[in-house]
Amino acid sequence: MKKKINVLLVSHDSCLNGAPRSMVNLATSLRKYGVNPYILIPYHGDIEKELIRHRLKYFIIPYNKCFRVIGNKNLFYECFKEFNNYVSLIKIISLIKKLKIDIIHSNSLAVDVGAMASYICRCKHIWHIREFMEEDFGFEHYFKKKIEYLIGKSDKVIAISEAINKKYSKLYHLSDIITIYNGLPVDKYEIKNKELFPEPYINLIISGTICEGKGQIEAIEMMEQLMILGYKNIYLYIVGSGSIDYVNQLKNTVKNKGLLNNIRFLGFKNDMQQIRNKMDIELVCSKNEAFGRVTVEAMLSNLLVIAANTGGTREIVKDKVNGLLYKQGSVTDLEKKVLFALENRNLITQYIHRAKVDANNLFNITNTVQNVIKVYESLIGR
Repeated sequence: MKKKINVLLVSHDSCLNGAPRSMVNLATSLRKYGVNPYILIPYHGDIEKELIRHRLKYFIIPYNKCFRVIGNKNLFYECFKEFNNYVSLIKIISLIKKLKIDIIHSNSLAVDVGAMASYICRCKHIWHIREFMEEDFGFEHYFKKKIEYLIGKSDKVIAISEAINKKYSKLYHLSDIITIYNGLPVDKYEIKNKELFPEPYINLIISGTICEGKGQIEAIEMMEQLMILGYKNIYLYIVGSGSIDYVNQLKNTVKNKGLLNNIRFLGFKNDMQQIRNKMDIELVCSKNEAFGRVTVEAMLSNLLVIAANTGGTREIVKDKVNGLLYKQGSVTDLEKKVLFALENRNLITQYIHRAKVDANNLFNITNTVQNVIKVYESLIGR
């Protein structure tokens, strides 16, 4: 009988947004393949409920992220955070030895304590890159040379899309990054017997973190154009949370444009399936999605996806095959694609059915876990 592989998955956050949620899905399924997954998080947060629900063992040791908003340099504060991370490393290394960890799996490029611990402990390290940084969130590492060095010392680097692979292969001169798409537990997101495009209302949704990079403003401006054209029976629901200032800015924009009757902010929601069951179209207006977990969720939920033609989204949505792509940044093109959907409902139904098949076949958690297991086994010599 093979010895189980002990893996420490290091999360950059304790919230339950995209990357941590993908990590929970991965860890839950890894147990079926002879892996003991342990989770490390930096503070108490919403993710704990999911970890407890899935009976995943987790530990809390405070540590800081290793990035800043582009141009927002504060050397004293950054050095202070770095010092605190080195203090936390003492506890992390002790935990690694206690659990007899074989592999440290850093779940994001936003934290480097996993890479630092593996270097000190001479433990195998995987860096799972789930973000562009600059292009999607407007972040940059504050000690870039250090990150470059640690990535070079990692035993394996995983990218969640070919777009991510291409960026970091070029940036860090790496030739062996592998692409493993995010996988979802498809049964959790499937909506069966959903009526497609029922009359008389059409409901649009845009979900995810509310920030400039996610493009909610494009969806709002597109709705304004539809109202001018007389489409009063279309509603947009904005789901997610963000900085209070930016959310209020968007709400004021909606108010000033006279769109309060047709655009509603729902805040952060855990049960997205209940909401998506009432929706027809999911908009993905991000400037640059590293992958597009929300996109796959929508495809599984029998929604038409209309998405910006950038980043990893282009690897998921094929224009006029399983969804519609529009030119990112063009409100006019987004409007045209929504109108195309309204005027070609029979054709759109075909796209929706194809999207569900593609999502089931290409982005299920089983495929992801099996590929990750191959990486683990290659590192420990199986």
